[in-house]
Amino acid sequence: MANYEEHLLIYLNLARHAKQKLRMSEYYRLMILSATAAYELELKGISAYCRQLILKNNPGHMIGRYPTMDEARANPDFQYFLSQVRRQFPIEYAETELEKLGVDYRDDLVDAGTVEAYLSGLLGVEYEWILEHFGD
Repeated sequence: MANYEEHLLIYLNLARHAKQKLRMSEYYRLMILSATAAYELELKGISAYCRQLILKNNPGHMIGRYPTMDEARANPDFQYFLSQVRRQFPIEYAETELEKLGVDYRDDLVDAGTVEAYLSGLLGVEYEWILEHFGD
């Protein structure tokens, strides 16, 4: 069984680094994986915010065809796209890449105190703001 909480933290960390390096195609794919992990955790606000971050910089992205992650996840075309992205960025690869970058998300999570505080740091906005604007 997948540990979606770890997946979310790993993929968000890697997405942040991809964006800092201006590897935007990689960033969008990692954000899709982040949005999906958040969706699986029933963190609909986080999932919707990840979706918005993708569309903010890439309004023509495939995720824009679907008004919500619920609709995207129910669509066979999106499922096929998601399976391709998962093959490109398996969780084992993402963990190895974070290690290469010197990121220990477990220690960072302990330092942050709560998952919500850590997510806020990764996403660059307060968790409460996400809940207020995207619900959950």
